Amino acid sequence: MFSKDKTRLICYLGSYSRSYAIPGSVRVIDDYAFCNCEELVSVIIPEGVSTIGRYTFQSCDGLVSANLPKSVTVIENGLFSKCKQLSSITIPDSITSIGVGAFRGCAQLASINIPHSVTTIGSYAFSECDNLESIYIPSSVEVMGDNPFACSPKLKIDVHDNPKFIFVDDVLYDKDRTRIILFPTEKTGDFVITEGVESVDGYAFCGCEALESISFPEGLESIGECVFKDCKELES
Repeated sequence: MFSKDKTRLICYLGSYSRSYAIPGSVRVIDDYAFCNCEELVSVIIPEGVSTIGRYTFQSCDGLVSANLPKSVTVIENGLFSKCKQLSSITIPDSITSIGVGAFRGCAQLASINIPHSVTTIGSYAFSECDNLESIYIPSSVEVMGDNPFACSPKLKIDVHDNPKFIFVDDVLYDKDRTRIILFPTEKTGDFVITEGVESVDGYAFCGCEALESISFPEGLESIGECVFKDCKELES
């Protein structure tokens, strides 16, 4: 379904089609336009599309690959969330922002390249990506929402070129070490959160099955949602 002039794709009705090439006249794709198109395997988005709405491809269970044209500058919230078979996606160097939960639950996504144009990564953008193994955070990224990498157990994050974030003993902090973003799942035994830490991101300790106890500093002000999810041995 399109607008009369075919510049806006409102809703995709070919629920059982395996592939689809969006017409070159389209400039805007509406929120949820392809949501729950479970049979869709691939989609081609033409240059000239400037806006792809929120949750456009959410729960397209069969979607394996998709392209993003350089005419798009923002990956909106939940754009590819719960695309369980998505294994290939290229983020062009026109993108400046990756939205909340944009790739959440993309279980087959093994790698992704974030270009130097990106300045913001939203909360839980790459969470629950079971097979995502590596991600490089370029120096251009200045803002990370709440734990963009939550519950992605295989993920190794590279921030060595980024002045805003730092690893200390395999724990990911902001550069001032006032915020814990992510804790490594392989850590065992006890952990003492150091003085100066003011906040712990949501799901920060998700899947730390061998972690037994955590000590909190007096100055801790906030703890995010589901921080200790699946911490099976945690007692105190």
